[in-house]
Amino acid sequence: MDYKLELIDFLPKNRSITAMVLALLLIMPGAVVAEPVAEVVDPAKVDMEAEDTVRIDVEDFTYLKGKVQVAPGTTIVWVNKDSVQHDVKLPMEQNDSLDSMVKTRLVGQGKRIALRFNREGSYLYICSIHPFMKGIVQVQPA
Repeated sequence: MDYKLELIDFLPKNRSITAMVLALLLIMPGAVVAEPVAEVVDPAKVDMEAEDTVRIDVEDFTYLKGKVQVAPGTTIVWVNKDSVQHDVKLPMEQNDSLDSMVKTRLVGQGKRIALRFNREGSYLYICSIHPFMKGIVQVQPA
């Protein structure tokens, strides 16, 4: 047998109940969705000369700036100078926040990846395929 579940299968069949549940979710006190710790940004759209941009080269299996301190809203661009692929991952289990899990795509030599850091905190990052590569981003008010 072929089973196919769709999102609609998980919603209540009565439209008025569905509308009521959605309305309650929107007006519940304290039901504020927090801004993500960091978000992936298209590196082609990042102004590398801007004051709110920090460049970190990746070379010899090392993030060359192992620890950086930035203000909220800063974009960090990693430039891969190695002949192998790397990425940037903020592992949830290593950071303070349950919503801190962020992972970029793998990029090859000469390519860039970028993350904009939104919330204050100290965030460990690694390369997911070379977990011995580590760095720390400290996000603090300017």
